[in-house]
Amino acid sequence: MKKSFFFVAIFLPFLGFAQPNFSLKITPVTFNDFPGLHSFTHGMDSEDNWIIIGGRTDGLHQRQPFASFDPAFNNLSIYKIDIQNKILKEATINGLDPDLVDQLQSSNMEYFQVGTRLYLIGGYGFSTISQAFVTYPSMIVVDLETLSAAIEDGNPIAPAFTRIEDSRMAVTGGQLQYINGKFLLIGGHKFDGAYNPHGPTHGPGFSQEYTNEIRTFEVDLQSPTPQITSYDAVFDETNLHRRDYNLAPQIFENDELGLTAFSGVFQHNVDLPFLNIVDIKQSGYTVNNDFNQLLNQYHTAHMTIYSSQNQRNTNVFFGGIGQYYFNDQNQMINDTDVPFVKTVSVVERDKDGNLTEYRMPFEMPGYLGASAEFIPLSSTPVYKNLIFDEDALGEGQEILLGYIVGGIESTKPNILFDNGSNLSSASTKIFEVKYTGGVSQTKEAIPTNSGNPLQVSVSPVPANENLDVKFTIAEKGLVWFMLQDTSGKLVKTWHAEMPSEGTFSSQFEVAEYPKGNYFFTLSSGKYLRTVKLILQ
Repeated sequence: MKKSFFFVAIFLPFLGFAQPNFSLKITPVTFNDFPGLHSFTHGMDSEDNWIIIGGRTDGLHQRQPFASFDPAFNNLSIYKIDIQNKILKEATINGLDPDLVDQLQSSNMEYFQVGTRLYLIGGYGFSTISQAFVTYPSMIVVDLETLSAAIEDGNPIAPAFTRIEDSRMAVTGGQLQYINGKFLLIGGHKFDGAYNPHGPTHGPGFSQEYTNEIRTFEVDLQSPTPQITSYDAVFDETNLHRRDYNLAPQIFENDELGLTAFSGVFQHNVDLPFLNIVDIKQSGYTVNNDFNQLLNQYHTAHMTIYSSQNQRNTNVFFGGIGQYYFNDQNQMINDTDVPFVKTVSVVERDKDGNLTEYRMPFEMPGYLGASAEFIPLSSTPVYKNLIFDEDALGEGQEILLGYIVGGIESTKPNILFDNGSNLSSASTKIFEVKYTGGVSQTKEAIPTNSGNPLQVSVSPVPANENLDVKFTIAEKGLVWFMLQDTSGKLVKTWHAEMPSEGTFSSQFEVAEYPKGNYFFTLSSGKYLRTVKLILQ
């Protein structure tokens, strides 16, 4: 979240758009033993017990460096939870190898379960070994069956862990997935030092480096020294400069399993969330600047449902933090402080790839969802890769899909720059999420009208010494122009203060840049629009 004072109300009446044809119900689960956690990882053993590792037991990080990410609130336990019978057992990580103890209590590790193994990457926290805040440069492979049995029987848990040290795994706040035998580590950053909202040169100081990458690799556990192999990376300093976002599996054309990176923070040129999305397929990635996700920008509990009959992906986001929200008069508020929200939203992708965003006609029962996780019920029909099978779910029957677990619970929308105490906490709440297909509850869902009004064109093509740019913006204010080479690196950024909305022209000197292909991006701080160009 950031500090500023800019609020815009947009009235969006419901005009009879097509609606999601299902209902959701969120019901609290009575489970007094759940300790309250956020920014954790989880896996599941063969008997459907949750295995929860890492994370924090306090609320939103404090703004003072001496108090932020206080290690006293690191989670030092590994929890085994039988949610059906409301049974919790735990084991301490104290006594493990010091490198394991440090990383296993960190927050915002990337993680993904493949078979009976849970893969943990990076994470941020205070290292007792180095006596500093670090992003951990390693992967930990967890044998969930071994760990579950050890917790159950009170035996040592050390045999369940394998650690692979690799500086390329020093990432926090990104997302990890596994498709076609390869891991994909997408986005995130390397953050070393104590957090300070005033920047890296204030107070004790810190260093921060976004990965700006999609990293693909395999993990060899059979060699005498386990290692990361077949590593490759794609770099994009403009569009992959994001962290703390939601990554959802998607089914694209020809039944191809891929991923979509929704929203996230922060844009390269302005301290605000991305609104565009990035589709990731085996052939590469595509930035979609024609759709903008206005609701639920930060990482939150979310899930995906797919209908093969209709070739439709439905992505649901539960609460969290967002730049936009609807008030009681159905006005959409633009709050650039980026507050906690109660919004439950849906992004639908139809068979032609068109996307529509809706605000659902109910909210989370409080400022909940941020840094929470959605844990699916294993018996619910799945299409591929944790995507629920909408056609198998059917119509008219209420079905339990899974649970919203933990996260940050805030007492009000904007708290980061409030000096009060006890404004947020690690949520002890767990909610059932139940689905009913073919019903009309969502008839009041409100579309956000999330198109992109920016237009930009460049001439001549190819360009030589000067580049003429014609562009259209929808509101006055700062705009940025970014020149990016084909390696993904930003080579030049310009900016200008525009006095009004409308169409304008400008000229840029480009003679100093090497000949070749480039991308030219116009940014209004809210929207982005990119065109290709050639310099010669």
